[in-house]
Amino acid sequence: MHSPAVTAIYARKSRRNESALGSCEVQAAICRDTAEAFSWEIKEVFADDGGSSETLDRPAMSRLIEQIELGVIRRLIVDRADRLSRKLHVMARLMELFDRYEVDLIVVTDPNFGLSAASRLSSNIVAAASEFQLEMTRERMADSRAALKSKGKRVAGPAPFGYRADSKTKQLVQDIEEAVIVREIFQLAADGATPSSIAALANLKRWPDGKGKIGNWNSGRIRDLLNNPVYAGEIRNGDSTLPGSHQAMVSKDTFEAVQRHLEKRRTQTSASRNGLPPVYLTGVVICGSCNRPMSTSTSQRKLDATGKVLYRYYRCRSESGGRPPCPGVSVKVDDLEQMLVQSLADVDGMDGQIPHRFHEHFARMPEKEQLETLPKVFEQIVYKHDECKIQMTFRPDAFDLLDVDVS
Repeated sequence: MHSPAVTAIYARKSRRNESALGSCEVQAAICRDTAEAFSWEIKEVFADDGGSSETLDRPAMSRLIEQIELGVIRRLIVDRADRLSRKLHVMARLMELFDRYEVDLIVVTDPNFGLSAASRLSSNIVAAASEFQLEMTRERMADSRAALKSKGKRVAGPAPFGYRADSKTKQLVQDIEEAVIVREIFQLAADGATPSSIAALANLKRWPDGKGKIGNWNSGRIRDLLNNPVYAGEIRNGDSTLPGSHQAMVSKDTFEAVQRHLEKRRTQTSASRNGLPPVYLTGVVICGSCNRPMSTSTSQRKLDATGKVLYRYYRCRSESGGRPPCPGVSVKVDDLEQMLVQSLADVDGMDGQIPHRFHEHFARMPEKEQLETLPKVFEQIVYKHDECKIQMTFRPDAFDLLDVDVS
């Protein structure tokens, strides 16, 4: 006597779909109604909230496939076939899996799905057409971005400090008050001031940061500002720049002088480390107790008569604002950096904040390149010493850096 087939539900909501009608809860309710009509008992609901349809590497889908391969699930209900995938080759893999393990697929909106060769052919044609239109849309968007850049036009993203986006044209126009601050920062840097000293002065003068906060400057943010060619009237185009259609805030000569100072400082800093690996998050790690940047320090312990081992830390040692540093607040550089690397490489981590394709791309990078990517992804790392926790803030363009589609 055959045991009754175990039934499960699969639901998926894409990142682009913000409608409540497409939520995983609504999908599951629709599928439950179908199950009740046939008196099928639901063992489990597998839901990927925000999962990409382009791969099977989704948390709930991975668990579903595992249960199918173990022979647990014998019937699967979805409200639409494209909840499984919009990619034809991915859908084909799933259908092959269902056939191999004799899993009945029930599509609520298409009860005849898969019951005949004609039905399967029609479904494949629809999936292929949908995939073709999606690829065409991406190509048109890429062409539009390239056309805008060729004319020096802004494409997208938040306006950099000192500029705002015109409400009609969406192009950059100067913010008069912030532009004064930008020019002073560049002049200080051209005169040889370091990013950390400029940040300390900005906090002392209580310069606004463009995000509604006062005294929120650090060396990393100053360095990013000084490296941005938009202030010299250019826009980034991959690894190069193009003349922009917006008004420059500083001259090309001033911008290049600042770049020479920054490069010289990087070279000197690298040479002074005596072979130590570079520290990648200087100016990005913030003390959670006083909200000031943590700087690096090195301590050493002798191993024997000929050797020694060096330890590097991020420590709260800032004197800015006339306040003493927080005592005992420190974290090992290697421990923090490796934890961040792991969080970016782990597809099941970060509560879905990071696109799966970014995870996959990052995981394949060499270790050195992974570490070099950290300051490009994280705008701020707040280290809360008393709780031994960190709070991470991503840069606005974090997932565009590797040319990874976040949809």
